[in-house]
Amino acid sequence: MVKTFKEQTVPQYLAIVFNSIYGIRYAKGNTSSKGGSAGNYNLGRIRSFRIPLPPLAEQAAIVERVEALMRRAGRWKRRSSAPAPTPPTSSKPS
Repeated sequence: MVKTFKEQTVPQYLAIVFNSIYGIRYAKGNTSSKGGSAGNYNLGRIRSFRIPLPPLAEQAAIVERVEALMRRAGRWKRRSSAPAPTPPTSSKPS
């Protein structure tokens, strides 16, 4: 959990940054692990993560855009996984 300054950040925007390729690469590059154990991503490493922080209005606009794109992607996924319609059969006598 990350505590933020609500007057400077939109929490959904921060989630987008942390889950972006930028955030994932940072996390993978700054996780220490030994052997097969889960990696260590400590508070110092989290604090050193540089977050691009545009003005609040721009953060909100980014969140709206990403959410709209995710909804669209979800619709496309549902459509592509739906079974293809069966063509009508001909009732002409042979």
